[in-house]
Amino acid sequence: MNKYSMSRWWEVAFCVLLAGAFCLCFSISTSPLYTHYGYDSVIFQLIGKFWAEGHIPYVELWDHKGPYIFFINALGYGMTGNAIGVFLLQVLHLAVTLFFILKGFLLFRKPLQACLLTAVSLLWLLCSFDEGNLTEEYMLPWIAAVIFLTLRWTQEKGFPRTNGFNPAISLFSGIILGLGLMTRLTNAIIPCGIMLFAGIQMLVRQEWRTLAKTVLLYICGFLVSTLPFILYFAAKGALYDMWFGTFLMNFSYATGTGGFHFPSIVRNILLLAAPFVGTAVLSAFLTVTDKEFRPTALLWMLASLPYLLWLVAGKCFTHYNMVAYPLIPVLFVLADRISARSRIPWEKILAGLVVAGGLAFAFVGFRQSLKGFDNSSCQAGIDLVREHVPENELTAFNAWECHPAVYQKLGVKPCYPHFIAQAWHASFTDMVARAIRTECESLQAEWLLVVPYRASMIQDILDKEYTVVASSGDEDLPYLLYKRNAHE
Repeated sequence: MNKYSMSRWWEVAFCVLLAGAFCLCFSISTSPLYTHYGYDSVIFQLIGKFWAEGHIPYVELWDHKGPYIFFINALGYGMTGNAIGVFLLQVLHLAVTLFFILKGFLLFRKPLQACLLTAVSLLWLLCSFDEGNLTEEYMLPWIAAVIFLTLRWTQEKGFPRTNGFNPAISLFSGIILGLGLMTRLTNAIIPCGIMLFAGIQMLVRQEWRTLAKTVLLYICGFLVSTLPFILYFAAKGALYDMWFGTFLMNFSYATGTGGFHFPSIVRNILLLAAPFVGTAVLSAFLTVTDKEFRPTALLWMLASLPYLLWLVAGKCFTHYNMVAYPLIPVLFVLADRISARSRIPWEKILAGLVVAGGLAFAFVGFRQSLKGFDNSSCQAGIDLVREHVPENELTAFNAWECHPAVYQKLGVKPCYPHFIAQAWHASFTDMVARAIRTECESLQAEWLLVVPYRASMIQDILDKEYTVVASSGDEDLPYLLYKRNAHE
């Protein structure tokens, strides 16, 4: 085994160990160290678990996310039958992400420095990691690969000539666009900015053959990551259901929640300060002030600025920031360039800020995650169900506006497709509202666990067709257990 391959194995081992430690400590919804955390992750696990058992997402269990996140969870549950399989897939995805980030640092740092920077960079991932097992997490390996390959391209002699442009950038960017469509389309903005720059260069230089090859590979990547889902749901007669949950519903959601929200703007700028705000600001500055470096700076400005503007323009969730994490090596490249033109050691100042800011915001972010994703409050409702509902009747059970952990801890499949956040989902489109109402009117649920102050949408059905058999008596989060009335 030669020296290069040996060093590669050390890099792989370092990244796997680092990823395992991070997920074990901070993926609170899947790590074996925690037992009562998660919200979105619990939904993804439920749909994935039952998909692995043959039930069809969107038709039997509905949520407004693309199928890729459900597929990952189905794969995890198919491997181990529980959340450990999902946890292992998280470690794999993060290890690949860290490998490309490490390789990016190794382009301009010594191995020890690169390893330290890679480890420290995880502080900024923690700022937006939330509960773990979220859609952005599974985009990171592809985005990190594209950013590393692009970084290496910018160091090629003659850049921005496209003779050093790696075709894998096109293929992986196409895959990212497809996976973005299968999760949330905005997840693909960073590679789209890179491809926009490359395409402009090819057009300006009239490199038609390279441009054609690039477009073809981009399309191939897109098809590779979308066609399997399209063909599967088409074969199951559920293609429209998939598109509605993946795209149409989210379009209604996005258009209904826009507008500037100052607390969200401040939060996102702070939590993005190292990987994203810094990259966008420094690249914009260098585009204007450094003629020789301008093509490289313009490339990274196109990659970072559009997504940054989208993030600070509305009420974006913290975990949306996660896809910015692989840009950290780029930030140091830009700082090195500024330091080379100044007597001030900006790269050392930046390293200090990355560590100090990362420690502060990661600590705050993790404490907020432990508080915000604690689902132990639903235990009272679970106890009601266990006490009063016969085990053989749990197949006819559904919950209304309850935490999804109710189903997870009871080990039951909801009997209605719309099984969580029903009133909230109904508020976005009349179509979803009618579907939820129709399900409840079918009276297929013999037992309903209800949070009463959120049940106005179906209160008339409850009053007419159901009877309260038990109550949790909790003033902060009360639960009522309803049983369907007997009909002669």
